[in-house]
Amino acid sequence: MRHAQQPAASNPAEGRTQRPAPRTRAGTNIYTTFVVGLTLFKIVPRQTFGRIQSKLFPIYFNVTTGTNALVLATLLLSKEPAVQASTAAVTLGVTLLANLANQFVIEPQATKLMFAR
Repeated sequence: MRHAQQPAASNPAEGRTQRPAPRTRAGTNIYTTFVVGLTLFKIVPRQTFGRIQSKLFPIYFNVTTGTNALVLATLLLSKEPAVQASTAAVTLGVTLLANLANQFVIEPQATKLMFAR
């Protein structure tokens, strides 16, 4: 049985970034949330957990924002005009804005509030 092949990428960079970047982001999300976060929450005191998370979250947000921006950029640089205006591009743009809001507004305020307690 033959499998359908994916069409070749119009931009050589697309193939190198479109696949690994979302996988990196998903792996980072899963590991940070379900492995590191839950493990630390269970085994260390609350203040220690907060200090560790305050150091991990900036790295986490850099990875997720960077991979999102990379995929969006390769999508927008695509030679296919329909791809540039696609639902994927709009969705990536919205999630990039949400990532930036989390990284530069919500996370710093949450960390400040956590240390105030």
